[in-house]
Amino acid sequence: SRRSGTPAADYPNQVSEEDKKHRAHVMGELAYRKTAEFERRFIGKEVTVLFETASSDFLDGLNDHYTRVYAKGDENLAGSIVKVKLEKQYRDGLFGIIID
Repeated sequence: SRRSGTPAADYPNQVSEEDKKHRAHVMGELAYRKTAEFERRFIGKEVTVLFETASSDFLDGLNDHYTRVYAKGDENLAGSIVKVKLEKQYRDGLFGIIID
């Protein structure tokens, strides 16, 4: 993309805004599919999760692969590392059951 002060700003044959939007859309879709594919590999497995936050509904945190994990549990587990069995894809990550 054109940015003033960069060599590319003056290149001929710039990519059109329509093409840029299309390319961004295609790459976004690819990223979504690849993330979902990666997450599915963990369903049914036990992982270690550092729960970062708690709400009235869920705890959420990250596993060793930086995948977002949600689980129902005691709000006091926020800040704790807990073993979780992953059951399904959920929101922007995975949902599991605390087993530790």
